[in-house]
Amino acid sequence: MSYVDEVNTVPWVAKTYCRNSLTIVVLSVDAHIVENISEALIDIHNKHNHHWKLSVLRCTELDNIIQQSDITGKIGIDFIVIALDTSRMFCIDWMKKSLEQVHPALRIRRVVFVNSSGLSANMTAVNGSELISFCKENNLDIMTANTSNRHEAEFLAQRLLNYIEVSIGNRTGIPNLNV
Repeated sequence: MSYVDEVNTVPWVAKTYCRNSLTIVVLSVDAHIVENISEALIDIHNKHNHHWKLSVLRCTELDNIIQQSDITGKIGIDFIVIALDTSRMFCIDWMKKSLEQVHPALRIRRVVFVNSSGLSANMTAVNGSELISFCKENNLDIMTANTSNRHEAEFLAQRLLNYIEVSIGNRTGIPNLNV
């Protein structure tokens, strides 16, 4: 007999942006990174005139959100921001495990990798080519910012919100999966 490990999948409800609300999960091993990006997203969203409400879920493990969704049945994820400090070793292994839990339809233009150390790919603790090839294989877009700096975290949040608006087709009404 063989046993197959079942992987819990993040709940995804397609087109929740039609209800004028978006749910973004900020995921990282480091709670400070999660906090900095989440606060910056909320601040930038409040400063600008967006036509949709923003819900930011902060977690260090996707299992927490999956368990909460199983209990309430009311959590649907629109975007996932995976933020890792690439100055540390073994961050790609953690990212692989987290990405396995993401619904396949949610992976396309709905998951963004943030290099939160602000280091360029050739200065990270992990092999830069391995990092870039992993993101390319999984169709992840990469953004880089030093999230410990408040100004850079807000600039990152502004870029993330612009990315979200383009991918859902906020102005055109047509989701853009090719940008």
